[in-house]
This record gives sequence, C-alpha cells and structure tokens, in this order.
Amino acid sequence: IFLPAASATSTILSRDFTSSSENTEASDEQEDSASDTQTADTESPETVSTISEALNLGNIQAVYAGNRLCTTYEQSDVYAVDASAGRQLLVLNVDLSNQEKQDIHIDMLQSAPTFQVIVNETEKAMAQTTILSNDLSTFQGDIKAGETKGTVLLFEIPKEIQEITGLQLKINLDGAFRMVNL
Repeated sequence: IFLPAASATSTILSRDFTSSSENTEASDEQEDSASDTQTADTESPETVSTISEALNLGNIQAVYAGNRLCTTYEQSDVYAVDASAGRQLLVLNVDLSNQEKQDIHIDMLQSAPTFQVIVNETEKAMAQTTILSNDLSTFQGDIKAGETKGTVLLFEIPKEIQEITGLQLKINLDGAFRMVNL
C-alpha cells in the first residue's frame, strides 16, 4: 500500500467514526471533545514516575527514549507527516518492551488515551493521532517475548522553540489524568 506524504493536519484521524447521517451527533461529540481538551488544561493530574504506570500497561514497559525536533517525520520512504507552516514537529520516542516469556497483545486504539506535552513549562500541545503504524496513541499489535518496539508521539509546536529544557507528558486514560516528567 502506498500512502503519499501528507500534511500533519491531513493525517489526523478522529476516534469517532460516524456516518454522514450522524453529522448532528458527531458535531455534539466534537463539542464534548473540545471541552475535554479544555479540561485537560485545567485538570490537576496525579504525578507518576513512568509512562507504563500512566497507561496501565501491565507487563509491558513503556520507556521514554528521547526526542527530536523536525519539520517532517518519516516512518518509511512511503509515508511522512509534515508540520504546518510556522510550526515544527516534536517527536517523542517511546519504547514498548515485553520482558515476559510469552507474547503480549497491545491495543492502544481501544483504550484511547490522549496525550498532551508541556514544553519548557509553558508551551502545551496535544498529540496528533496519525495512521502511522508506530504511533503510540493508536498502536495495535503483538510484542513478542523479550522484544522491544519503538513508537512515537507527534506534537506540533512553534518553530521558535529551538531548545528543549523540560518536558512533561500529561496522559488521560479513562478520565484519569496523570503527569510524567520526561
């Protein structure tokens, strides 16, 4: 399957898959979603030490593995995400490791967590939901015993930010907000 490079905004997917006959209902849900985003900014989250704990992944370890700033994120030579004009992508790398003796299935799409990053204590951005196979927020698949899979979270931030001096990741899972200092 060939997927052309696309702008970041065109690769964002909605978790609400409604038909065109449900447009009114979808509009109401979008309004609810917008107020959820506002809640994410005002909700006082519990601080936890790991992404694994925040996502309640059980025997899977989710470990922050660094970040980078770029204007284009390429998963492969057939698909890329471009930042909007005047913006750049902050790519957070998160490794998912299975230290068990059996394969473990992960379905992040079903649990539907949302992610917000706070950069340098001031700039806030919500993670983009993409169709990338390594997008942590939509990752689905088996992680074999002893295997580690690399995933990413993509955030659009102002291009003026050239140095990252602090990162916090705010995770909403099932209405519970948790903060992880990266």
